[in-house]
Order: sequence, then structure tokens, then C-alpha cells
Amino acid sequence: MTQEEYAKKIADAGIRPSVQRLAIFRYLSESREHPTVDMVYRALSPQFPSFSRTTVYNTLKTFIAHKLINEVTIADDEARFDADLSNHFHFKCNQCGKIEDVKDSLLPDLERYCASAIPDGAQFDRLQVNVWGLCAECAKKAQNR
Repeated sequence: MTQEEYAKKIADAGIRPSVQRLAIFRYLSESREHPTVDMVYRALSPQFPSFSRTTVYNTLKTFIAHKLINEVTIADDEARFDADLSNHFHFKCNQCGKIEDVKDSLLPDLERYCASAIPDGAQFDRLQVNVWGLCAECAKKAQNR
């Protein structure tokens, strides 16, 4: 995406697209590692010396409130952030710690099932599925030992 497309996406969510917000959203959109606040801060602070962890945290919370990104808790209750809002779940390798997106056509069926299974009168908002194991690379290393 271009800078203008990122700015439009932020503006369409009802947020003023400042330079810092654009940088944070672009980083999240292009990152596949589901970064933490500290990871975002460390990656962008060299470009933006006035950045603070609080600025990053508040920006991420604003993005969540406007449904521009999701917060993912998969790693030791550490908040991670994901700009991919498509249906997917997360796989975390217990060995190397890598978190990967997994797309599956059955997720809409699972969402419908969960929405129908919750208590009467409750409202279904979103589903977060996390799976833990060994990634292909770590599994291969474990087999070669």
C-alpha cells in the first residue's frame, strides 16, 4: 500500500492520520511478527526521536477502539497487535516463539457456531483462536537430534 492508502484507511476509521500514526499503522500492516508495544517503539523510535512508549501504546489503543487493528494475546499474556483483520487464527512455536497467521475456510463456520452457543441474550463480538506447537523448522530440528 502507498502512504496515501494507509492515510485513507486511518481517516476512514475516523482517526486523524498524523505522521506518527501513519508510521505505526504502516509498520503493523507490513509486519508479520505480531509486534508488542516495545517492538513497535524500538523499530520506529530511530526515525521519530520524539516517540515514547506511551505514544505507541495510546496509538495502538486508539486503533483498536476504531477497529483498525486487533489485540492478540498469545505469548505469556503479552499483548501483541495485528493489522490483518481477515479471518485467521494464530500459531505460536513453543521453541522459537514465532507467531504465524493461519488462514482456514472453516473459521466462519466456527464463528457461527460460537455465536449460536453463547448464552441467550449475550452478544458475540469476535473469536480469537490460538494454537501452540512446533513450527516446521523447529520440528525438523527436533527430529534431527
